[in-house]
Amino acid sequence: MKLAEIEFIRACLPESRTLFHYYKDRYAVMLLQWAGIDTIAGIKRSRYAPLLSRPPVREAVKLCGDGRWVPGRVREPWEESYAFRLTLGQWPMTEKVGAWQQTSRRQHNLVLQINFSGMHNSVFRTVFGDADWIFGTQAHPVSNRETTLSWVRLEIDLDASEALIEEIQNDWLRSAYSERRYHPHFVVTDENGRIAESMIRRRRVIPFDRYRSYVEQTLHPYRRLWDELTLSAALWFLRDELGIRRIFYHTVESGRFYKSMEKSHPPRSLYSTLPERFCFERTDEMPGFLHNLRHLRRQRKNGAPQLFFLKLG
Repeated sequence: MKLAEIEFIRACLPESRTLFHYYKDRYAVMLLQWAGIDTIAGIKRSRYAPLLSRPPVREAVKLCGDGRWVPGRVREPWEESYAFRLTLGQWPMTEKVGAWQQTSRRQHNLVLQINFSGMHNSVFRTVFGDADWIFGTQAHPVSNRETTLSWVRLEIDLDASEALIEEIQNDWLRSAYSERRYHPHFVVTDENGRIAESMIRRRRVIPFDRYRSYVEQTLHPYRRLWDELTLSAALWFLRDELGIRRIFYHTVESGRFYKSMEKSHPPRSLYSTLPERFCFERTDEMPGFLHNLRHLRRQRKNGAPQLFFLKLG
């Protein structure tokens, strides 16, 4: 995307932070609401059939004795949901885009940032103080004002109403669950509260039990749902905020091909099982903006790898 397009989108959307609520498996309810299929039999014949096994949908099906699918019969467990603040950014932060920055067409990406809400942040600060960035990195497209759990990089063609999900990622959980006791900004005691004096060096000392409680209790729910939450927020944003319903998503192979990722390989599941869970299907089709990319003309003579595709209702 051109920077002017990114600024246009950011200017058109509300300046206040958007709240997005998510409970486990909410994506299944969202996709079926958008699909517009009105019978259970119709769902079973469609690409959305696997969603019938997800708990909130499965319970609703029990109430559909007449065989009709009525989204209003779904009892959504909002009491089990978590709130997240959505903000927008760009990648890269620089004016020029290099090949190493892993964008498919050497232009900027719009970034949807999924940020923790106050429920998490208040617990975090009692343990770590005001270092809101401690498990993140400013080298990635995280929010400057919020505590970012994860993000999605998006390549969007507003004229064609098409989007490509370039990347889904999080630093926060990976860093926190590495269980490093020696961090550039803090050090964790052992189980008996002891620590070598030479390791402190003006770093914050975190008691072991408080660190473990934060990781095993506070972060555990987010670890269970962060990937499906992030993709759900992206689809909601593209469909309901921008009106885009033709969504492409990189496969492992297309990510390496278009983004020059010969050495840096992300977790395979994010580009295989995750989109498949959301009913994306592999396709030889590609968004219009990937045609005739000059830096890939030679490689594409041997054929381009497939992408995932989903058309939202």
